[in-house]
Amino acid sequence: MMPEEKGEKPAVMEKAYLLILLALNSRRDIRTGTIPVLPNLLAGAFGCVWSLVNKLLSFPDLCFGLGLGGLVLLVGLLTNEAVGFGDGLLLMVTGSVLGGKNNLMLFFGGLMAAGIGSLLLFVFGKAGRKTAIPFVPFLLLAYMGMVCV
Repeated sequence: MMPEEKGEKPAVMEKAYLLILLALNSRRDIRTGTIPVLPNLLAGAFGCVWSLVNKLLSFPDLCFGLGLGGLVLLVGLLTNEAVGFGDGLLLMVTGSVLGGKNNLMLFFGGLMAAGIGSLLLFVFGKAGRKTAIPFVPFLLLAYMGMVCV
């Protein structure tokens, strides 16, 4: 659940921005297994400026939000992209609007949804242990849950 006060909960505009961003990236991730870099870098830069100018996030909270995505990028680098760089980049973009705590909730919600989805695919024989599945649709699912709660 997202807190209520300014600086902790995105307003309607920020919610719509992230829903559209995650929906477009989900579609791309499902179809091609890739996340476009330049549009998401621009979206992240816009999110940083928007959050700071409108005082939605403190600078440390913005850094924590971005840092989570940076950490995922580092894991991708260390694991030869077992975790995609695009996922880390997208978490940096969401962190630029959500801040640290809410971005962490989004990440863990996405991991839980992906775990359940993977288990179901495995049980019903639609995927094996080594099958790569797109992560962004699960981030979208988790964010929709956060918005509804």
